[in-house]
Amino acid sequence: MMVYLRNNTANLRLLAQRRLSLVVGAFALGGVLLGVARTSSGQQTIIDALSSSARKAVAPEPSSQPKAASTPQGIADQRKAVAQRLLVAQKQNEAEVDGTPAEANGKPSREVDLLKQLDLLLSQHQSAEDRRKQLEATKEDLQSRIDTLQREGPPGEPPFSFLQLDELESSLKLEQERALTIEAAVESAKDSLRIAKDASDRAEAQRRQAKEALEGEKDETKRARLAETFHIAELESQISKQQVSLAKVELDNAEQEAEAAQLRRDLIERQIAGVRDLTRFSGDDLDKKLLEIEKRESDLASKLQSAELMLPFLERQWAQARSDLEAAETNDPVLTAEADARQLDHQTLQQRISLYKQQLERLAMQREVWNRRFRVYQHFEKRGELRQWADETRLKIAELERKRQLEELQMTETRNALGELDKRLQGGADRSAEETHWINEQQEARRKQIIDRGQNLVSIDATLRLFQKLNDDIRIDTESFSLAATAEAIWANIAAIWNYEITTSDDESITVGKVVGVLLLLAFGFWCSRVLSRLFGKRLLPRLGVNESAASALQTIAFYLLVTISALTALRLVNVPLTVFTVLGGAVAIGVGFGSQNVMNNFISGLILLAERPIRVGDMIELSGLFGTIEKIGARSTWVKTGENYEIIVPNSSFLENQVVNWTLTDSIVRCRVRIGVAYGSPTRDVARWLRKAADDHGLVLDRPEPFVWFTEFGDNALIFDLHFWVTVRNLTERRRVESDMRFMIDQSFREAGIVIAFPQRDLHLDTLKPLEIRMLPPNEPAPDSAQVEKPAA
Repeated sequence: MMVYLRNNTANLRLLAQRRLSLVVGAFALGGVLLGVARTSSGQQTIIDALSSSARKAVAPEPSSQPKAASTPQGIADQRKAVAQRLLVAQKQNEAEVDGTPAEANGKPSREVDLLKQLDLLLSQHQSAEDRRKQLEATKEDLQSRIDTLQREGPPGEPPFSFLQLDELESSLKLEQERALTIEAAVESAKDSLRIAKDASDRAEAQRRQAKEALEGEKDETKRARLAETFHIAELESQISKQQVSLAKVELDNAEQEAEAAQLRRDLIERQIAGVRDLTRFSGDDLDKKLLEIEKRESDLASKLQSAELMLPFLERQWAQARSDLEAAETNDPVLTAEADARQLDHQTLQQRISLYKQQLERLAMQREVWNRRFRVYQHFEKRGELRQWADETRLKIAELERKRQLEELQMTETRNALGELDKRLQGGADRSAEETHWINEQQEARRKQIIDRGQNLVSIDATLRLFQKLNDDIRIDTESFSLAATAEAIWANIAAIWNYEITTSDDESITVGKVVGVLLLLAFGFWCSRVLSRLFGKRLLPRLGVNESAASALQTIAFYLLVTISALTALRLVNVPLTVFTVLGGAVAIGVGFGSQNVMNNFISGLILLAERPIRVGDMIELSGLFGTIEKIGARSTWVKTGENYEIIVPNSSFLENQVVNWTLTDSIVRCRVRIGVAYGSPTRDVARWLRKAADDHGLVLDRPEPFVWFTEFGDNALIFDLHFWVTVRNLTERRRVESDMRFMIDQSFREAGIVIAFPQRDLHLDTLKPLEIRMLPPNEPAPDSAQVEKPAA
C-alpha cells in the first residue's frame, strides 16, 4: 500500500510538472524573435523569412513528416535544430540593440526560455520512446516465458518446495496491488493528453489570430511588433503540439505497462497452477524458515542490547544540557537548541528500543504462524482447532491493521516536525553556526525516527501478510469437502454450542446443554402432567362418584401440582441449582408488583373459583348481560359459550368483582316466563285457563312447582298476562326451546278459542273548521311541495 501511494504521488508530481512546463512555455515564448524583428526593416519579406526560419529550425511540419518526427532519429534531428536555434538566440541575447544590452531589454530572453522548454520536451519525448522499446521487449520476453511454461511446464523436478509456492503467491499479491497503481497512471495519462490537446487548440487559435492581425495591418511600425507576436505564437503552437505528442507516447507507454503487468500476473498464476498440486511442505522447509527468524531475532536482540547500553549515556547528556540551560542567566538559543537536540536523541533511542521489542514480539508471532501453517498443510489439526485458529488469526489481522494505521500517523507527525525544523533553518539568516549545528542534529534525530518507524512498518507488513496467508490456508483446508470432515465439523459445532457457558451459579456453570435439557424435560413433564391429570379427572374421579364440576376443579389442581413437581425434578436431573432462580424470583416479584398485577389477580381469582366453586363447569350464568354456559375454568380466564355458540374468554377476576347470576348453582330447575297480551274485551278467565292448559300439556314443564298465570296490567293496547312455569335445563338453548314451544301452543289454543292476541293500535282524531280539500293529480304531475301549498285562513 505504501508503494502504491508513493507511485501515485510520483505520477501526480510528474503530471503537475508537465502541466506547469506547458504553461511556462506558453507564457515564455513571447519574445523569442523580437531581436530578429528589431534588426530587420519590418518588411513583410523579413517577417516571412523569420516565420519560415522558426519552423525549419524548431521542428518540421507535422503534416510533412508525421512519422519521422516520432522516431528516435527524427527527435534527435529536431533537438539538433533546436540547439542551433538556441545558440543563435543566445548570441542575439548578448548583442546590443540601439546601444542597450538585449538582456536589459528583456524581449530576446523569452525566445531562449521557450527554446529551452522545447528542448526539454524533446528530451522527454526521446526518453518516452526509449521506454516504449523497453516495454515492448519486456512484453515479448514475458510472452515467451508464458509460451515456454505452457510447453515445458514449471522448471525443476517435483515435488516443489512450499517456500517456492509461497514466494510466488507473495509476488502475485504484490503484482495485484501494483495493478492499481498502473491503472491510476493510465487514467492520469489520459487526463494529461486531454489537457494537452485543449492547450494546443488554444495555442493554435492564438497563432491564427496573430497571423490574421499581421496580414491585416498596413503600418510598418505596428507590423514589426505584430511580426514578433506572430513568431512567438507560432513557436508556442509548436511547443503545445510537441506536448500533445509527448502525452500520446506516455499514454501508450502506460497502456503497454498495464499489458506487461497483466502478462506478468498471467505468468505467475500459471506458475502457481503448475506447482500447487505438486508442492510438499517438508520439515526442512519449516526449519529453513525458523532458522531465518532465529537469525533475525539474534540480530534484533544484539541491536536492542546495544541501544539499552547507550541509553544511560544519552540520559546524562540530556541532563547536562538541561543543567547548562537552567544555569544560564539569559535565554541562550544555542543552549536551548542543544537541550532540544539531546532530548530528541534520547527520545529517538527510547523509541528505537520500544520498536525493537515490538519487532521481537512479531518475530515470535511469525514463528508460531509458520508452525501453524505447517500443521494445517499436514492436516494435523481437527476442524474445531482450525476454527479457533481462524478466529485468533482474524483478531490478529485486525490488530496489526490498527497498529499499521497508528504507525503511519506517527510517521506523518514526525515528518511534519522535520518540516518545521526545515522552515526554522530557512527563516533564520542571523543564526549562529553553533545553533544551526544543533538544529541540524535535531533534524538528524527526526530522520532516524522516520527510518526506525519505516523499518517497524516493514515488520508489521510482513507479519500481517503472514497472518493473511495463514487465514487463507485455514479457509482452503476447511472448505475442502470430506464426508468425515464435514461430520466432524458438524459434531464439533454442536458440542461447542452444547457446552457453551451462559452463566454460573454456586460455582456451577449453566450451559446451553443444561438449558436445553431442562426445556426438554419440562416439555415432557408438561405433556405427562396433562395426560395424568386428564385421566384423573375424566376416568378416576367419575368412578368414585365425584360430579363433573368437582372433577374439573380437581383435575386443574392436579395439573398444576404435577407441572410443579416435573419442573423441580427436571432442574434436579440436569444439576441446575435452585439458587439460580433467586434473582429470577425477585424479578418476578417486582414484575408482579408492577407490570403483572392483572395477570396475578386473574390467576389468584382462578384458584379462588376452584376452591369456593361459585361457578362450575356446565353452570348456566348471567354476567353483565351475558348469558352462557361455563365450558372451562382456567388459570387466568374462564371460557363461556353463549346460546349463539360463541366462545367468550372472561377474566377470572370478573366473576369475583362483578355480580354473577348462576342459574344452576344448587339445581337445574329454572322458572320461565312467557308474556302475552290479548285484545280489550277478551274473557280474562278463559285466557288464564287456556294459558294454564298450555303449560300442563307441555311434557317438559314440571308439575311441581305448579305453573301459574298472573294478570299483570292493563296495557296501552292489550291486557297483559304472564305464564310462569318450571323446567329442568342444562343450557340456555333448552330453556329457549321450551319457551318457544309454549308460545306455539298458546297461539294455537287462542286461535281455537277465538281470543285475539293484541297488537299496537293508534286512533287519529281530526278536528277541522271546514271539510278537507282533496285533489286528484295526473299520474305524471309531481305533487306540490309543502311550502307551496296555501295555508288555510285562520
